[in-house]
Parts: sequence; structure tokens; C-alpha cells
Amino acid sequence: MDGTSDPTPPVDAGASLVPASRRPSKGCPTMTSSRLLGARPVVLSLNVGSSSLKAAVRDPALRLRLDVAGLDRGAGRVTVEVPGSPAEDAGPCAGWDDVLTVVAAALARRGLRPDVVAHRIVHGSPLLHGAVPAGGALLARLRAEADLDPLHLPRQLDVVDEACRQWPQAQVVLVSDSGFHDRLPDEAVALPLPEEVRSAGLRRWGFHGLAVQSVVDLVPGLGRAVVVHLGSGCSVTAVDAGLPRHTTMALSPAGGVPSLTRSGDLDPEVVLRLVGREGSAGAVRDLLNRRSGVAGLSGGRTDLRTLLEAEDSAADLAVRVFVRDVAMAVAAAVTTLDGWDSLVFTGGIGVHSAAVRERVCARLLPVRPGAAALHGSPSERLVATGLRVLAVPVDEEAVVDRLARTAAAREDEPPPGRADRDGGSGPIRVLVAVASRHGGTRGVAEAVADGIRRAGSADVEVRDAAEVDSVRDCDAVVVGSAVYQGHWLPVARDLVLRTAIDLWDRPVWAFSSGPVGTPGRPPEELLDVGEMLTLTRCREHRVFPGRLDRSLLGLPERAVVAALRAPEGDFRDLPAVTAWGETIGASLAAAPRV
Repeated sequence: MDGTSDPTPPVDAGASLVPASRRPSKGCPTMTSSRLLGARPVVLSLNVGSSSLKAAVRDPALRLRLDVAGLDRGAGRVTVEVPGSPAEDAGPCAGWDDVLTVVAAALARRGLRPDVVAHRIVHGSPLLHGAVPAGGALLARLRAEADLDPLHLPRQLDVVDEACRQWPQAQVVLVSDSGFHDRLPDEAVALPLPEEVRSAGLRRWGFHGLAVQSVVDLVPGLGRAVVVHLGSGCSVTAVDAGLPRHTTMALSPAGGVPSLTRSGDLDPEVVLRLVGREGSAGAVRDLLNRRSGVAGLSGGRTDLRTLLEAEDSAADLAVRVFVRDVAMAVAAAVTTLDGWDSLVFTGGIGVHSAAVRERVCARLLPVRPGAAALHGSPSERLVATGLRVLAVPVDEEAVVDRLARTAAAREDEPPPGRADRDGGSGPIRVLVAVASRHGGTRGVAEAVADGIRRAGSADVEVRDAAEVDSVRDCDAVVVGSAVYQGHWLPVARDLVLRTAIDLWDRPVWAFSSGPVGTPGRPPEELLDVGEMLTLTRCREHRVFPGRLDRSLLGLPERAVVAALRAPEGDFRDLPAVTAWGETIGASLAAAPRV
């Protein structure tokens, strides 16, 4: 449940516009796959929450919706909705172990058999961007990171496994709930931590991205907006022209504003002291995810409607802290926008609890000049100053469906350049992607490419890493970077993180260029390359000497060079680099094409 059982239908929060809750999603991409195009594929979208499952079937028109609620209490209730008919109570569901059996039975009664099963995955980290076809390796790696989202990810992956057994004929697509936030500006992504820590993937990922994308799809003229998602989990996101500018959740859904059972942001010293008190990080993780937030302040209660009606001091404190922190997050989000056109509430609490919306809006009146002098409710006063205040029931399953259709079509029809892997006769296409600040490492990349060409008939292209959007049109990839103070350049790391899933399916080699002199200086160990090699299943990584030309350096770089006493000169052994490239080319030429 989302913390309120208020049965009131979605309401206007003060503006003249309330988007329809089930409006069809616009702009659904046309399927180009020959296998799927004529079949009008049936896509089953599964949205697993901490205590519920929502399912929708489209072909691409909406055919069926199912909502199974109350699964956290052991047995849930099933609601089925068919377009054009009122929703019906379809009876009980014994629990999580039975939930997909119930869904399959509902589909079978209506003659529906999914061609694609799409799963919303709350936390994808660097492993999952947008929507991608699932494989065993990807699922195993997501399970290894399940502790980042203990309330969702383990259960979601269990449902993925069960869905594979229930519908073995269907393609499986994973859709990241963080994908919308991939386009956050770098100042929003970066956490205030040292580079060697951030390079390990500690950054702001953001969540509730599918809900925010649904708002962007459903609300005409959204403009510069703050989207307040209030449900079991709570977040605040700033959006401008359909793009994210800021969001409150960071590395995990436990961050940001307090949720019903999650703490939200805390003083780091509080967490450190809790580790000492609780005895382990696992115990603290359980406390912060399952027994904090509104529940922690109220003595374990999470239904905000009940808390709003209660008269005890703990309930009053929980509501006041919750409303205060949400309003403060909204005010902070506005500072990332060049103006403010819309305030949008979503989620079970955001849509169904007018009392919570009014309390949040009341605290925002000073943020909107002139609003406090007007009569009426806080929402009405904000609207009178030109700010739209909306309550929007989102349709995450529609967004999942659209993204899954694109991913399934892309997977079914291999892109140009991969024909060899399916028995074609064209040359192998090899990408050498390089991050070079002053040109020395670019020269190393050109030597690698020259060696690959000498060993066979490969079509080799050298490109700057910053210019590579995708590696899907390549058969093999070599990634190289200059090394500064033990690290690859950020553009090289970003390329690997963005394309990790596709790199996993291709032969990958990597090189680093940086040490100068004999012995090489600086002598430090490479700090972040190990993660890159693991993410890509890299076949081999080489470290090559670099080039140092002080005339090309800025003042900060010159200071670092002077401190390290690094000698000036060109220490690159390009013939050795070319020889390494020849071994790569020979390996590709000898590999069977399957």
C-alpha cells in the first residue's frame, strides 16, 4: 500500500487541469522487427512494489490490468480491470509465491499469451540503463547488488525468475526505474566525495523515474515542474522541458526525503554510530529501510490517513516532520529551475490525500511571492499566482510497455555490423574508443588499430570515447584511456558504465597510457580500472608508457608533474603497441563466427 487507504478518486489539487489517469501513452515507437511487427506482440508489464504487484497487458492497445495489493500481509486481494468495464474484485491471492499463477490464470481466461514480459527494476546501478533484454549474466550481477535496494530488488528478481518459468516462450526485458535520471546534469549526479570514491559508482542514480516520465507523457505543457512522488517511497524531482534537473534520492531509494519506513537523508555520523550500536551494516540497513521514516517517528504506524486523524503526540510529530521535509525538498528543487510552472503530486499519498497536499502547499506559500496575501486554500493561492498544482495518477506500466517494445524490437533484429556473428561474410567491425587529453594516448589507440588491421581484414575505427553513444554496431571493442593520478579519464569510465551490458556480450580489450620515464612515473597503482575490467569481462588489459609535453599542460597539471618529478619526453613504444594490436586482430580472425 502507499500509506493511505483513502478511496477518493484522483482530484484536482487546485488547477483547472487533471490529466486522465489512463490516457494512452503518446509516441510509442514503431516496431521494425520482422518477427514481431506482423504479430502485434502482446507485452505483459510487471511492476513489483514492496507490498504489491501491478500488471498490464497491451497489444499495443490496453487489454487488461491487474492490481494485487496487500502482499506484505501474507495474502493479497486481486483487482482486475478490462477497458470499458468496471474493475472487479477477483478474490484473494495466497501471497508472493502465488501471485504470477493468479496473473497467468487471468490472462489465460481472456486468451492472452505474452510475447514479451517486461519488468520494472527499481535499482539498476551502472548495469542497467533504460530497457534491455535480460540474460543470466545480467540477472546474476543485479542479485549481487541487491543490498542497495532490499525492499524491492530481491523480490523483483524472484518475480523475473518465476515469470521465465511461467512464460518460457516470452522475451524478457528489464526496464530501469532509474533510467529517466540518466540525463541529470553532472552537478546533480556528483556526490561530495573524493574522485577515487565516486569512481566506484557512488553517485546519485535517482528513482521513481518511470513515474516522472509518465507525468511528462500525460501533462501537456508541463514546463518547469517539481514532481512530488508520495507513496511507500517518496521523492522530489525537478524537470525542465521533459529532462531531469535534480532528484532527492541518490545511491539508493533510502535517501532523500523520509518515506513511510525509510529514514531519508541522515547525518553520516548517525549512521556510523548506528553501526556500532547495531553491530553490523546489515542490521543498520534493515533499521533504515524498514523501521524508520514515518514508522520510526510514529511507533510503527504507516497509514497517513490514520496518523492525520490521531491525537497523540507521536502521530502529530511524524506528520509534521514528513510534511516539513517534503516541502523543504520542493523548495530546494525549485532552485535548479529557471522559473516554476507546475507542482505535480503523484503516488498513492500524493494523489489521494488532499490533506497532505494542502499541508505541503501551505509551507510553500513564502516560496511563491504574493501568494500569502490571497484568500482560499494554499493550493488555490499558489494557482492564483500562476503556478499549476496538479494531482496526477501515473501509468508506469504504459511507460514500461513503450520502452520494452523498443528493446524487444532492437534485440530481435541485430543492428548493422553484427551480421558476421550470425553467419555473414562481411569484415569484423572493431571500435577502438579512446580518452586522450593531449593527444598522446590517441596515438597509442591509432597504433592498436593499425596492428588489428595488419592481422586480418577487420574494419577498424578509432573514435573519441566522448563521441561514442553505443557499441551495438560493433563486433569487438578496445577501450583505452590516459591515466591521471591513478585514474582513467571520466569520459572513458562513463563510456564503460553506459555500454556495460552490450560490452558484456562482445570481446573487449583495454589499455591504459600514462607512466613516463624509466622506471615509469608516476608509479601508482591504477585505482578504478579493475571495476571497468569486471564490468566488461575484458580479455586483456595492458599498461603502456605515455608522453609528457609540458607545453601542452595547464598550470594545475604542471604542478602535479613537478610534484611527481615526472620526466618530459615521449616514452611510447608504438611498435610494441602495434604488436599487441596484431594479437587482438589474430584472435578475432581465428574466432568462430556464431
